[in-house]
Amino acid sequence: MVLVIIIILVSLFFIWLLTAPLYIEIDTRVPETSIRWKTIGHCTIRYQDEWLLDVNVPFYSRTLKLASILSKKKKPVEKVKKKTTPAQRKKPLRKLQKGWQVLQSCTVQQWQLSIDTGDYTKNARLYPFTFYPALYGHLTISFTNENYFFIRIRNQVWRMLVAYLRR
Repeated sequence: MVLVIIIILVSLFFIWLLTAPLYIEIDTRVPETSIRWKTIGHCTIRYQDEWLLDVNVPFYSRTLKLASILSKKKKPVEKVKKKTTPAQRKKPLRKLQKGWQVLQSCTVQQWQLSIDTGDYTKNARLYPFTFYPALYGHLTISFTNENYFFIRIRNQVWRMLVAYLRR
């Protein structure tokens, strides 16, 4: 009986992990990018005099300097060239296709783009594009020297796994 309850709890935990929404937000107005796994935690890369990485998960919170993480010294490894077969040459293309499939499983919830070319006549020529139905409300042509990009993407782990495992 106890074993059945443990199995049920573990399976519910994995179902929760697979179905919890995953959000990716990129905002260039404030130099910040965040990945948020709802009810599990979030990770933010931001700029405050230097690039910082904030990690927040239940019972753990930490701010790390990104430069110190990336500059860790690695031992040099001697590479030995191996003969490649045609099947091995196709692997990078296969990985690119898998990455594209996972990217297609994402849903863009919100995006905004503001453009200012610095030239009033170019801005005036671009202004009619703001009324194009696919861009309406998302694209703004700014005459005030304001350029920014914001995007919020939503996905779930199970959708990414299905997209990756698909042929």
